Amino acid sequence: VQSRMRKILDRLGVPPGLEFSTACPRLDAGAVEMIAAWLDEHADARLVILDVLGKVKPIRKRNDDAVAADASSLDQIQRLAADRHVSIIIVAHTRKAAAEDILEEVAGTFGLTGTADSVIVLKRPRGATEGSLHIFGRDYDEGDQELAVSFTKNNLWTCLGETSDQPVSNERADLLDAMTAATQDPGRASATTPAELEK
Repeated sequence: VQSRMRKILDRLGVPPGLEFSTACPRLDAGAVEMIAAWLDEHADARLVILDVLGKVKPIRKRNDDAVAADASSLDQIQRLAADRHVSIIIVAHTRKAAAEDILEEVAGTFGLTGTADSVIVLKRPRGATEGSLHIFGRDYDEGDQELAVSFTKNNLWTCLGETSDQPVSNERADLLDAMTAATQDPGRASATTPAELEK
């Protein structure tokens, strides 16, 4: 943890008030009580981060309904956040397979994404320096957002603004040109395969 912090923060130093715990029970086996006790000792705390969900999520019993179990796993921690007026971020993984609905890419069921007050999905192709940040939440006046982000070598990222406002990359422009050309070619079948687009 220390070496990663030094790499990310560089010369900025560790922010005052930042504390780490490298062990935490599962949410149904003492985690909520542990966090509540810590908040009792740190009345000025405003943010708690649990990383990663899979380590603290209750183990589902064989006959449990998956959606109901996922929703129930967040219930107590959500109530704690509301009662103590703190933000609790729970980091989760995404699935490798892409989905039409970004929320379906969050590992787990809609019981998780439907229960959370806000869901933020960070997407970046492996090795790429640019990605996107998808924000969903009940309390956002702006509605759902998709932001473009740029990453540094230390994995810090900078928001570039709305994705729709960003200039099209050369690679994407070439792809769009190829797709347009394919639809305008009377001798080509209506369906175009990825292999054909590569040509």
